[in-house]
Amino acid sequence: MKTANIKLDYDFAGKDTVEIENKMAPLHIGRSESGQVEIRAELSIHSFVPGTDMAENFHVGEEGGTLKIYLERIPELAESFMGTGRSQVWIRVPQGAAVIAKADNLPIRAEGIAGSLALHNENGSLKLEDCEGHIHLKNENGSTKLKTCSGDFKIRLENGPLSAEKLSGANLEVKSENGPVKLRLASFARAKVSNENGVIFYESLPLDSGDLEFVNENGVVKLVLAEEQNFEMTAETSVGSISVTGGSEGDSGAGGLKSRGETENGVRREIISRGEGGLKISVRTENGVIKLNADGNNDMNFVKMKVNDLKGAIGNAVGEEDMEKVRAALNSATAAVEKAIGSISEEKIKEKLSGALGKLQKTVEGFDFKETSDKVVKTVDQIGDEVTETLKNVFRKAKDSDDRPGKEQFSGSEDYSEPGILKEFIRKTVDATIAKAQGKGLSDSEKQAVDERSRVKILEMLESGKITAEEAERLLKAIDG
Repeated sequence: MKTANIKLDYDFAGKDTVEIENKMAPLHIGRSESGQVEIRAELSIHSFVPGTDMAENFHVGEEGGTLKIYLERIPELAESFMGTGRSQVWIRVPQGAAVIAKADNLPIRAEGIAGSLALHNENGSLKLEDCEGHIHLKNENGSTKLKTCSGDFKIRLENGPLSAEKLSGANLEVKSENGPVKLRLASFARAKVSNENGVIFYESLPLDSGDLEFVNENGVVKLVLAEEQNFEMTAETSVGSISVTGGSEGDSGAGGLKSRGETENGVRREIISRGEGGLKISVRTENGVIKLNADGNNDMNFVKMKVNDLKGAIGNAVGEEDMEKVRAALNSATAAVEKAIGSISEEKIKEKLSGALGKLQKTVEGFDFKETSDKVVKTVDQIGDEVTETLKNVFRKAKDSDDRPGKEQFSGSEDYSEPGILKEFIRKTVDATIAKAQGKGLSDSEKQAVDERSRVKILEMLESGKITAEEAERLLKAIDG
């Protein structure tokens, strides 16, 4: 086997867009520091013919203000693609350039792109990290994963899973058919997420105001809000159920949740609120379950996120300018821990967290970028684990206390006692059972619950790297019959 290394550079003056069609190998899109469009490739070739110029498979041309790149399929790469000699292509674009990239089955990864970004895949994965701007993603069956991105998002999916963490911006729009949608630590003024059969999980960071809308036909919708988040949620379902954790109806304490409900024309409507102003949330399903967790558990995730930001700032520090970023990250992490401490009543726990915070501040304040950062990052990591584990135990104890006999949680669920609702429930259950005969032995609701748990588990396995995108796709298809 021979490895061909390709290096091609193109002038980008007078152009504003890079358009890529990839049929060659896994593609990485990054930022160029030279002002040029840079193409680099490592191609592992099984049947190399002497005298062959692999650069001939890279077709580059200009049309208007667009630099067009076509990466041709190379048959000789087919055998080595999934083997040890995996081929890769890197394309780096100047800051601010708009990027359009398409593939059928090959993965696309973008990192550090600032500007308009449009990625389209059919069966391969899409991965984005540290990108900002107008982001438009379309994926049919492959997995889609985003981390630490900001801007306006428009995401279209069919069967593949979406997993996103630390997304922020003015607008988010997600449409899916069957794939699970999971958004953690999100911060959007306006968000609309719709699905047909897949799970929707949305965890919001605290916001002063915003409009969130979630629509799901048959799948579960689960929302997680911070304990101090004021909101008003209108939840509607025809046959599904509505449940809320985080306080008691009429509670004037930390939970402070209020609710009123009604059933009209076979539709159950529940309006749950806390405080004045804040988020306006709308959730609608036909057969799916609606779950709201408003007990502040994401404070723990927020602390973890800020500690990770601090570790990243330390690891990247090479000068005095970077030290300002380290100090800013330390201040953010300190504020997050202090906020968590303020919400805890047990003095011993507060003392433990305060001690950990003191160690964190002392460790970072003594950091010098001229010395190795590895030891400091490791120490920060250990302290961060101590803080998040302590918070986890606090929340677990609080939950156990809420779940003990005699302690009622605020919850709402569908009432099937009215004849019209019961008739509709029977019709939909029978129709769903006929449509999916493989559900024999389970009721429709039981099978739905099993399917949703399976989809979430598959997504978790995909995120942790235990299975590939292709394996996840096969498993999801098996669930959906």
